[in-house]
Amino acid sequence: MKKSLRLEQYPVRNGIAIPALELELPKIELGINQESEVSNHHDCWYAKKFGCEILYLTLRKLEICQSVLPNEIHDHIHETYEQPKLPRPSQAYAFILLAAEEGVMLKNGSANKPHYERISKSLMEKVHENYKKLKTK
Repeated sequence: MKKSLRLEQYPVRNGIAIPALELELPKIELGINQESEVSNHHDCWYAKKFGCEILYLTLRKLEICQSVLPNEIHDHIHETYEQPKLPRPSQAYAFILLAAEEGVMLKNGSANKPHYERISKSLMEKVHENYKKLKTK
């Protein structure tokens, strides 16, 4: 795949990276062993960028902020786009609140062996406290 000299800005909606499946992606054909040819893409990308802030880590773990993609497409995204900018705390918090209200799960693990968990009341309390701390900075 041809590498860009200048990466494009990753598109966002209300400060939140759009799902990878909404990008204009090249068409590819998968081989017979599809399971090993896919990986999990986080729309919010690298965990390092999110530091230890539970607000942002929770956003990154939302199942709606992840896509299982063929490796070739996953590589294409990382070669074409810059990392999405970190959303403002209010944007991340509003997105998480709505996701929790709609019953969205948290997703951990790999593309082939994901495990899901509910957004607990305890987690939401921690997210809220973290949000209050971040919005005063």
